[in-house]
Amino acid sequence: MFLFKKNDNIGKYVVVFPHKEGSYAQTYRVKDENGKVKFLKLIFMEELEVYQYDKDGQVIEVELASSLNHMNLCSFVDSGKLERDGHQLLYVVTEYVKGENLNDRLYRGGTLSPMEIRQVMSALLSAINFIHTLERPVIHNEITVENIMLDTVGNLNNLKLIDFGAARYADLKPDTKSWHGQNLYYVASERFFGDGSVRSDLFSAGVVLYKLIFGIMPWETNLAGLTLQEQVQAIVEKRNGPLSLPNIQIMEMDNDLLKVMVKALAPDPNQRFASAKEFLDAIERKIEIDAPPISMTRVNQTEEKSKIQPKHGNGFADVAGMNEIKSIMQKKIINILKDPQKAERFKIQIPNGMLLYGPPGCGKSFIAEKFAEEAGYNYVFVKSSDLASIYVHGSQEKIGALFDEARKNAPTILNFDEFEALVPNRSKINNSSESGEVNEFLSQMNNCGKDRIFVIASSNRPDLIDPAILRKGRMDKVIFIPVPDKEARQGIFKIHMKDRPASDDIDYARLADMTENFVASDIAYIVNDAATRAFEDDVDITQSLLEEVIKENNPSVSSSDLQSYEQMRKKMESSGVEPERRRIGFVQ
Repeated sequence: MFLFKKNDNIGKYVVVFPHKEGSYAQTYRVKDENGKVKFLKLIFMEELEVYQYDKDGQVIEVELASSLNHMNLCSFVDSGKLERDGHQLLYVVTEYVKGENLNDRLYRGGTLSPMEIRQVMSALLSAINFIHTLERPVIHNEITVENIMLDTVGNLNNLKLIDFGAARYADLKPDTKSWHGQNLYYVASERFFGDGSVRSDLFSAGVVLYKLIFGIMPWETNLAGLTLQEQVQAIVEKRNGPLSLPNIQIMEMDNDLLKVMVKALAPDPNQRFASAKEFLDAIERKIEIDAPPISMTRVNQTEEKSKIQPKHGNGFADVAGMNEIKSIMQKKIINILKDPQKAERFKIQIPNGMLLYGPPGCGKSFIAEKFAEEAGYNYVFVKSSDLASIYVHGSQEKIGALFDEARKNAPTILNFDEFEALVPNRSKINNSSESGEVNEFLSQMNNCGKDRIFVIASSNRPDLIDPAILRKGRMDKVIFIPVPDKEARQGIFKIHMKDRPASDDIDYARLADMTENFVASDIAYIVNDAATRAFEDDVDITQSLLEEVIKENNPSVSSSDLQSYEQMRKKMESSGVEPERRRIGFVQ
């Protein structure tokens, strides 16, 4: 049971929302004296383990907090002591990260693209390198996807490594208990036996990398019904066998993420990376590493079911605002796709594709999905990670196979997310394999409309896309998707509030006025946050509660970012790419 409830004071901080209870601590969302939202961790000193104390009796997590000055670690605000109901308490206050953890992101959005994986690992290893190279080095001891926080926009470069509850200074003797209660798959084998070093953190980071690539845990085995000691024994025995590499085809091996991952996961600490900096340099391709011993890996081949499925739904009826854009899509594209024989009589070329671009969180993928419903086409959502391969030419073969399958299931819409990662500008890459992937995509897009395949590409960075893809005849329409206007924001609030218990005083026009430049994901967060607070208090969602949450949050896309996108739009227009541009909106 939480020790403090909403509106209680913890020192000079006011509780906004009790967040989570753990074995030795409770966490709260609080407001400071200026009304700014912060994150507070309340530590029950009687529940602390011996390993959580320094030699001089200081609690390591509290002592360490003020030194964590790095962009990928939560910035320190304050700490203090208090007593409540007979409990001796410590608290640490840090910045509040509005968003979700990496595990939730993977569950919600599936696997990441190779570019995104490198972004995650670069930011994570940068944070690890920072704590490992402090004047008094620190070992985190619980690096997991749950302890990596992402903001609402999903800016992977700004992720935060959190929770230093199991951390220890590297000069302290390793313990045999800090891993109790943790996900054992992340724990390096040497820690089970009372040993450990900075390389133990690098093993855990290797598990994160494996999870990002394959979506499962390495050396996974059945632990149901086993005691803790039996679980440890089962995992250690499993690690004595080869590392399984699922769902990939056997082709020529590429010198890329696979070798980095296998080296990080070496059961012997001496075979791992010597430092977080070396691991980081390998991820960023600044150094090459030796190939992993073939005995350490085993390739599992599985046959995947088709992702192409019929798309049913309300189509554009689910899209708030955006009337001009919907009209353009309907008249210039959908009507032609629906009646190709009539188009042929008028000698109108069947369109091959369109590009939707703009700031993140503005619903480009959602619009593509509703487009497919309106057109009545089969539909498949494709991330660049779906086409990634750890082998040379593997991605080219996957691209060809995807288009072949789309032809067999025509009419089909292929919706490519993060398009800039799939078809980067060939003048800016030196990798012949990546150039080959762009060439393959160009070849497949030529006249794909005649085969009743329509490509929708979504991108936050169209300036990174190979210009040959954007020419007329491939991308027939290039449409700029800006942040939602007032009408759209009203619609987004209404959709997200639908079927939730709410009072009769909800003023959607006022909510829209208060959320200028907020994107759809921001509004979804606001409604979900208000619903969570109402659930906790067992009351309906009210106007005042929604306004309270809005005042605590800023748009996730900054004014400078919006200016950058406007400049990007103008640059694309001046280069011959003429995007349709309207004040629009959408709902998810």
